Amino acid sequence: MSSKNRKRQAAAAPVEAPRRGRPAGKRSDPDIVQVTAYIPRRLHLAVKRALLDEGAKRGERREFSTLIEERLVLWLRGPGAPLAPRRKPKG
Repeated sequence: MSSKNRKRQAAAAPVEAPRRGRPAGKRSDPDIVQVTAYIPRRLHLAVKRALLDEGAKRGERREFSTLIEERLVLWLRGPGAPLAPRRKPKG
């Protein structure tokens, strides 16, 4: 193979260097939005403590936003909620 052909192949397939630093987070995910809610300080601290305790027991930490997401999904799927599974008619 000639040196010209090698140069063309190298230019045609750029090699990405391994990314350094932190992996992409929620801020860079276009399907995630940041929201603000006002809750009592004591409730916030109690939830943070519970999440830390849970993480210590399980060996993996669950984020506050993950807990909120899980609870909101459950609420939306609850009885009479907009995303509740519809019952199929008997018959």
